[in-house]
Amino acid sequence: MTDIADWVREEQDLLWSDLNEAINRAIDGTWSQQAAGIARRIVEAARLVGPTEYGEVGWSLLAGGVYEAVLTAGGITPVLPDGQGWRRFDAVMAGSGGTRAALSRRYAGTVAAINTPREQNWINGGDE
Repeated sequence: MTDIADWVREEQDLLWSDLNEAINRAIDGTWSQQAAGIARRIVEAARLVGPTEYGEVGWSLLAGGVYEAVLTAGGITPVLPDGQGWRRFDAVMAGSGGTRAALSRRYAGTVAAINTPREQNWINGGDE
C-alpha cells in the first residue's frame, strides 16, 4: 500500500499528461478552461508534495516553457536543467521530439496565456 504522498505524486504525474492533452484539444491550440483547471490542480499537488521533477514531465511541456510557466504562476520555483542539460536534451530530442527553440515557438501562445494576470491568479488558487 502506498501512502497518500505517493498517490498525490502519481496523480500529479498524470495531470501533466492531462494538461498536454487539454492544450492540444484547445480550440485555439494554446489554452482553455480545462487546461487552466488542470494547471491549478498541478500547483495544488505541488504544494503538498513538491513539484514533479522536470525529467518526469513530457519533453514538449518542459522545452516549450509550459512546465516553468505553470509552476511559476503558482508561486513555485521550478528546478530546470542547466545549460549543459538543455543542450544534451536538445541533441537527443532533435530528431523525434523537437528542439527547445522549436517547442518554445510552438508553445509561446500557451505560455503567454498562462502569464496573464487572470490565469496566474486562477492557477495560484484565486477566484476567477
